[in-house]
Amino acid sequence: MNRIALAWCLASFATGAGAGDEAGKLQKLRGEIGAHEQRVQQTDAQRAALESQLQQAETRLAELHERHTHLARRVAAAEAELDTLEKARVALKATATQQSRRLAADAAVAYRLGRSEPLKVLLNMEDPQQARRMMAYYGRFITARAGQLTGYQTTLQELDTTTAAIAARQSLLEADRTALGDALRQQQGQQTARRDAMVALARDLTDGRARLRQLKTEEQRLRDVLDQLARSASPAGNGLFAKQAGKLPWPVNGKPLNRFGASRASALPWTGWMIEVQEGSEVHAIHAGTVAFADYLRGHGQLIIVDHGGGYLSLYSHNQALLKATGARVQGGEVIARTGASGGLERGALYFEIRQGGKTLDPAVWLRKRS
Repeated sequence: MNRIALAWCLASFATGAGAGDEAGKLQKLRGEIGAHEQRVQQTDAQRAALESQLQQAETRLAELHERHTHLARRVAAAEAELDTLEKARVALKATATQQSRRLAADAAVAYRLGRSEPLKVLLNMEDPQQARRMMAYYGRFITARAGQLTGYQTTLQELDTTTAAIAARQSLLEADRTALGDALRQQQGQQTARRDAMVALARDLTDGRARLRQLKTEEQRLRDVLDQLARSASPAGNGLFAKQAGKLPWPVNGKPLNRFGASRASALPWTGWMIEVQEGSEVHAIHAGTVAFADYLRGHGQLIIVDHGGGYLSLYSHNQALLKATGARVQGGEVIARTGASGGLERGALYFEIRQGGKTLDPAVWLRKRS
């Protein structure tokens, strides 16, 4: 074989070997990509499961908060009622004692006078007018004594009724106190379940890219809800909200933890305010409107959205409990929720937004200035 042919064969062999190596590398890369995608899918599935656990824990916790609040109010009302009944019983016992003493004194007087008291009066008095006066007095005495006896019997009946009412109320109060203790223990257990879910979810989101994906997913969930509301809501309104810039009341009495438009985690901008506030505080609607959404939304917790007409919406999320249902009409300043830490917050806060036509607005422009 001549040199030219040999060189051509060697070149062809080298080229073929290089192509084989590249094909092997490509196959290996495809395998790694497939394995990575599978891991991502597994991670997303695990995260979705953790989010579901957190949602279930927080939803149940909201129910328990409401039950605890309801029972606490019933216990307080029962205690106040018992206090009133006890005071009434003490007053009735004092009245009964006085009436009993008065009747005893009257009985002693009547006994001393004897059964023939009217006859003695007539026989011992020579003046007929004086006799008539004494008989009239005696008649009034007998009538008064009968009235006192009737009053005493009525007082005893009222005392028995009040005593029975106290016993019944004490029984109900004891049952409510037991239920209140059970609700508190269930709350504590649910708090533990929520904390465990949050720890697992936080561990899953330690990677910055994972956190960014999570925030974008939460933002997309909210956008989907808002888009759905925009399709179903009427843009018509009386135009009053548009004239309220700088005049609207704050939803809660708290301090904003961020500035509108500032960069948050993973460089995403803040589109509203996270307001620091104690859990259980009242959340007030900033203006009259209709509740367009009231439900749990992953990443936002217990969320309520009020439609003010003209395309204006106000959003209140991470609540402990929602006090208004979808479709309810609310007035400006009306209590619509209680603040909490739902949606995975570590401490109580209210996330608040104002939107118009899908665009987020700076709350500082719309809410009243604070001195």
